[in-house]
Amino acid sequence: MNPVRLLLRLYPAAFRERWGAALEADASAAGRRSWPGLLASAADLWLHPVIWPAASASQRRHRAAAAAFTLTLATWLVGRAGTANDPRLTWRAHRALNVAECAAFMLLGAIMIMPLPRPTRQAVTALLRRTLQALAAPAVLLFAELILVHFLRPAAHSAAHLAFTALYWFTLALGALQAARIVGTVSSSAVTPPRPARLRLGIAVLATGCALTAWISLSSTVTGHGLDAVSAATSGGMLMLTAWFLSILRDVNEC
Repeated sequence: MNPVRLLLRLYPAAFRERWGAALEADASAAGRRSWPGLLASAADLWLHPVIWPAASASQRRHRAAAAAFTLTLATWLVGRAGTANDPRLTWRAHRALNVAECAAFMLLGAIMIMPLPRPTRQAVTALLRRTLQALAAPAVLLFAELILVHFLRPAAHSAAHLAFTALYWFTLALGALQAARIVGTVSSSAVTPPRPARLRLGIAVLATGCALTAWISLSSTVTGHGLDAVSAATSGGMLMLTAWFLSILRDVNEC
């Protein structure tokens, strides 16, 4: 396959439909020198879905909501990993906030950015069917794991325990991925995107909650035993996600 066409397949479909032919012609003329630029440009576009070609402003808002919801799920996974490593993050201790309270704050932001089902029976039915189909596999996996753990009771640090732990995290990641796909791919005939003001406020709330979680995790990075690598990684991940939230908010304001 032509390397240029292979690289162009990494671009969002909306971008390829609008400018794919022209970009392919320019890249083919430039030769191999264009390949790193194509790869970097594709990665940058996936980080900024709001600026993709769109048929309407509502489509851009839907993309922004889907991207912010995906980041919210990623934040939840990273935070879950952090609290699993250090349960003290859920304690109030000497902090004004804990991770659980930040999660509740982010839940408010997630509710604000969510597209709303259209008030028709057909739209609600289609949305429920899509949700059940997407989340069936993670739900079955989680239920099966709970049953197996209950009956097998694997010893801590055993091979079975490690396998169940890996399956648990795989199930959480799969559920998050499927939930993000529901919001990102649901038809505009079934939902209406959030209004601009609600979308901006919701993303701002999410960015604030993510930043607070990063700060709480960062406060636990250095312990009496030295640097906690997992807490440091959690803090770094949260800071990157916060920057991404702010990037989406900037794109929404500019578009």
